Amino acid sequence: MFKLTKLSAAFLSIIFIVFSFCSCADGSSGEVSSDDRSLDFKYEKYSDYVKITRYDGIGGNVEIPTELDGLPVQEIGDSAFENCDTVTSVTMPDSIEKIGERAFYNCYSLGEIHVPSSVKECGSFAFKNTTWYENNSDDFVIIGDGVLVAYKGKSNNVDVPVGVKKIGDAFYDSFNIVSINIPSTVEEISDGAFYACTLMKSIEVQNNDFYTVSDNVLYTSDMTRLLYCPPQSGGESLIVNEATIEIAPYAFANNSKLESIVLHKAITSIGSFAFDYCSELEDIEIPDSVKYIGDSAFNQCTSLKKVKLSNSLEKIAAGTFSGCRDLEQINIPSSVRIIEEKAFYYCTSLENVEVPETTSVAENAFDK
Repeated sequence: MFKLTKLSAAFLSIIFIVFSFCSCADGSSGEVSSDDRSLDFKYEKYSDYVKITRYDGIGGNVEIPTELDGLPVQEIGDSAFENCDTVTSVTMPDSIEKIGERAFYNCYSLGEIHVPSSVKECGSFAFKNTTWYENNSDDFVIIGDGVLVAYKGKSNNVDVPVGVKKIGDAFYDSFNIVSINIPSTVEEISDGAFYACTLMKSIEVQNNDFYTVSDNVLYTSDMTRLLYCPPQSGGESLIVNEATIEIAPYAFANNSKLESIVLHKAITSIGSFAFDYCSELEDIEIPDSVKYIGDSAFNQCTSLKKVKLSNSLEKIAAGTFSGCRDLEQINIPSSVRIIEEKAFYYCTSLENVEVPETTSVAENAFDK
């Protein structure tokens, strides 16, 4: 039988301590090649590229390799460097195309970042709480191939610069913005891009091939997707365009003016938090064409009294009507197979609800 000697045990203990000290995080999985530089990275291999999932080096000046295991490094994954507060600078190769959500979040010592023009996409809070982000004094912080990651200006009336191609969560902290003008160069706007702009009254789009505005509501150019309605636009009622198929997540969030809305039969999907905190919305009829309603879609619609659900709906998602304290009447169609947790949480006026026998109901779905 093999026996571990005291000397061998001591040697292994030292090795373990050294590798524990060198790691800035734990609990990550991925592949490691024989390349010495790759020892600092956990990553996932795909057919034609690599995504870095975690950095485990000692920090300082970090150079992300162009290739790992013979494949180009194209993506820095979600939270890949999160909480690595020993990293002081990062240089990315021209192969990088995407930076994930919270990729460098809480890297407090990170003061210098080289982002190549190849980067076309950047997730939410990717650079939040880094020295580089906090010390950047530009009104518009733009990285890579025209990706707008932050607005730090003082103006309440914002003209997005020509050349910006994507708007992410740049306006997350911009509570005082009243109007925004989107140039022709913008090709993509993230869901919830203007979620925190609770004072927004108007939105304009200039000669853009991808987006348009109708009745002060932002749509994709073909009108099939409704992206955003400014909370202070002034309209108490709204008729959604007949071509619209999808209501995007956060589309009407924080709208304190909207009392009623007409949804046409073409609509198939209502995104998460779509009507979040629409405090004056009183009733809504969801057409039978709607097959999906996202989490917390009507969260805190405190004046909502009556809802007619789609007969094609299979799930009432978590928190869908949470906090709708005035809700008195709702039908649960036989098509609904599951009612998830806190779907009707704190609906204190809802007393009698007929639930089909075939529907599975979470234990706290109707908690008050």
